[in-house]
Amino acid sequence: MSVAVHNPSTNDMKRAKIAVPKGNYEAKVFNKDSQKLEVAPVSVLCHDDVDTKLEKVESCFAHVSYTTKSRDVSLVELTRKDMLEDIQVKKDKIYVGDKIRRDNVFLTFSGFNNETGLMNFELENVESNLTNKLEVNIKYWKSNELMNTWH
Repeated sequence: MSVAVHNPSTNDMKRAKIAVPKGNYEAKVFNKDSQKLEVAPVSVLCHDDVDTKLEKVESCFAHVSYTTKSRDVSLVELTRKDMLEDIQVKKDKIYVGDKIRRDNVFLTFSGFNNETGLMNFELENVESNLTNKLEVNIKYWKSNELMNTWH
């Protein structure tokens, strides 16, 4: 994920705190001088918390060490390393109608436009009998190249 970090202060900021799911992350920060992403130290700290329904949840934050100058913006790219190791492609093509299911919720692939990079899905909740349409634009992401080979 890419995160823009704004420092409105008159003092330089030495670290960013970004809410993340629990996991192992790598951080890169965009260096304006070199015009490249550079690795930055990152640690994830989690603590017990409660949500708006007062149910217990685990809140985690990535602490990325780098300096965002006074009244400036920095760009941080966080990559969850432990998820990448678990990703396995089970087939080499994706077809309209392919579904994944989690409990009573189905996500159905309903199309991909090569020119615009738009992926279309239907999200169906069997329990509530509600269906929503979801559109994701991956045109500027590396996964767009994979979709062009899979679809």
